Amino acid sequence: MLVGAPPAHRAVTVGIAHRVTRSAEPAFLRWQEKVRKVREKFPGFLGFELFRPVPGLQGDWVSVFRFDTREHLESWLGSQARRTLLDEGRGIIASYDVRRIDSAFSGWFRFTGDSARGAGPPGWKQAMSVILGLYPVLIVLGSPAGRPGGAEDRLSRPARRRGRGGTRPRRPSRS
Repeated sequence: MLVGAPPAHRAVTVGIAHRVTRSAEPAFLRWQEKVRKVREKFPGFLGFELFRPVPGLQGDWVSVFRFDTREHLESWLGSQARRTLLDEGRGIIASYDVRRIDSAFSGWFRFTGDSARGAGPPGWKQAMSVILGLYPVLIVLGSPAGRPGGAEDRLSRPARRRGRGGTRPRRPSRS
């Protein structure tokens, strides 16, 4: 049971995938550090993480940062300081893609209409959808029937005979 009032505002997270050539990586890291130092001085800044590419899985550098309100985020995104930094980074970054992450589950939901502007379904509806959809699947997969070689293997194998208490059956005595 949830107790208390909902938060007065929702933090906003932004993820940016940067395509960077291997030879430009040292310059990219220096540029990212410069961006971080400027960004953290803006009101409402909550944090930043930079994720390296994962060979064979993810070829882009991904930076993720959070602001406490949409207004503070918009202030950063529209700032002259950011535009200046973007101009400096143009020779380093081959391409980039910006995504706003409005909730922990926002990547799981397709937003249309007014929701496309970032509102999305309320957090409680997203959480309930995940619980009602994902929880039963996890329960089934966690049960013996859901595991590879689970219940169906147990049913197809002949049962081993055991005596009382899990011991081997007694041999008839030779008298």
